[in-house]
Amino acid sequence: AMQMLFGAMQAAFPKKPEANSTKILSLEEPDNFKREMQQAGFTDVTITAFDGTWQVDNVETFVDSMVRGSAPIAMLKYQLGAEAWSEKRAIMLAYLQEKLVNLPTTLNSRAWIGTGRR
Repeated sequence: AMQMLFGAMQAAFPKKPEANSTKILSLEEPDNFKREMQQAGFTDVTITAFDGTWQVDNVETFVDSMVRGSAPIAMLKYQLGAEAWSEKRAIMLAYLQEKLVNLPTTLNSRAWIGTGRR
């Protein structure tokens, strides 16, 4: 689900670096996540996967729900204003309509939850 959202964002904002370009240093990698927490002073660090699914019936609802669920994207929407956001949203929708041709579908996403003691 997040890869679809990031792809749509890349289509709408092509000057931004690609989402996967910094994956090696990202918290999407459990070993890097654990190391970051340890370097921040946490001990007994555990990284646990949380797998979620999203039912996508149409791309409009998917985009709107993902924007509502992502504070940085919601803030970007607010900062751009209605007219500019509408243009970017149209690009995102076109991208997703091209990629998600067999709707409805279920998308998967994995989040990493880190816990530790400090």
